[in-house]
This record gives sequence, C-alpha cells and structure tokens, in this order.
Amino acid sequence: MSDVSFLPITKAREEFADLVNRAVYADARTVLTKQGKEAAAVVPIKDLRLLEKLDKVLDVIEAQDALAEESERSDWQAFKRELDIGD
Repeated sequence: MSDVSFLPITKAREEFADLVNRAVYADARTVLTKQGKEAAAVVPIKDLRLLEKLDKVLDVIEAQDALAEESERSDWQAFKRELDIGD
C-alpha cells in the first residue's frame, strides 16, 4: 500500500498526466488541496472499486438493522395487543 501525498490543486493541474500515471502504475494516492484544505483525491481505480463495494456492504448492514428494528417493534406491538395494554 502506498503512502498518501498532498498536492495543491494549482500544482496538480500542471502535473496532471504525471499524477494520473502515479495512480495507475505506482498505486499512488494523492490528496488535492485547495487553500490548504483537503478537497479531492486521485486514487488508483482499485481503491475506488473497493470504496464502492464497502458502500454497498454498509447499505446492506443498514437495511438489515432497519429490518431487525422494525421486527422488534412489531413483536413488541403484538405483545402489547396480546396483553391488551395500550400505548
């Protein structure tokens, strides 16, 4: 895994081809800065694909959590109805 380097956007414009080549051939990650703050990144495509997969996994986990919560809620509602107690 490569280290992350930081580069002002103005300099990145001048070195764009080299910046892309470093991502492609050296797996380099570069954070682009604007006025000293992190603004964007140039990363190898495999990093982007991994982020996309992780995003999908997190979506599935959130959906499972929501379903489990809904199931618990409806179990509780059914239990209250069975005991004939109100909300």
